Amino acid sequence: DLCSHMFNVSIFARIKKITPNIPFNHSSRRLSMRLEDMDGRSFLDVTLWDTLARQAISYQEGQYVFFQNIFIDEQDSETNKLVANCSLTFSGKINNVSTLEGFLNSPLLYKTKYLRLIVKKNLRNFICKASILDVIMNDPPTFPIHSECQIEFLGPERHCTRCQNSEPLPDDQIAIQYNVIWKLDDGSGTSIHAIGTYKVNKGIMQTDAEDFQKLTEVERKKRLNNVKLSWWVFSVSKVKKRKRSADVYQYRIDQIMTLRSCIGTELFKLVEDV
Repeated sequence: DLCSHMFNVSIFARIKKITPNIPFNHSSRRLSMRLEDMDGRSFLDVTLWDTLARQAISYQEGQYVFFQNIFIDEQDSETNKLVANCSLTFSGKINNVSTLEGFLNSPLLYKTKYLRLIVKKNLRNFICKASILDVIMNDPPTFPIHSECQIEFLGPERHCTRCQNSEPLPDDQIAIQYNVIWKLDDGSGTSIHAIGTYKVNKGIMQTDAEDFQKLTEVERKKRLNNVKLSWWVFSVSKVKKRKRSADVYQYRIDQIMTLRSCIGTELFKLVEDV
């Protein structure tokens, strides 16, 4: 339905790929996303500029986003695909639907699904109600990330692959992420293993990974045991593993909500599509 030179276009789509920041100068910021529709058959490349690029720097592949007031440009001469721009100059806006707390807090807006159905139908994005059956802490239990984009940076050089920083990241731009895998189970006979975003892991553990490192072994085990068997509502994406050449996929938790935080009674009814 899209064509060249369309203004004020609103799009709901899934992020297929995010390219590194390509600044024109020190103060500029430019971020490009390849978007795909619900069935993954149609694509659109959108470039975000400055403020919007900074807002979306921590967005990740597989998440759903809602764009407003984008401008459809000419077709790319090499790929023959449409390209678009999103900027505050044209009142552009972007929201990450996969991480919206208010959405999970409004159970009348969505249906939760059984994990058995999710795995059977190979769903790429879903909301489920499940308990944390087990916590698998990898070795090492934590690793450093760039606090702005929340992506793991490369080695001692402290270079961020997404932000394309020319200088090593300073200490105040480094955060510590949990190196953990969550085993989710909803009693339907199927369980899944999932990683979590920086915010999700911190929310489940109720403490920063940096503070977790300072705990004794006994205190760590107690903290992990407190997490087990707790029930949550999860917003999950199925994505390709980073740093893998082969198509190996994993589940990633994009947002969480405790059951007691949710409004209404519909949340406590797991709805399975027939």
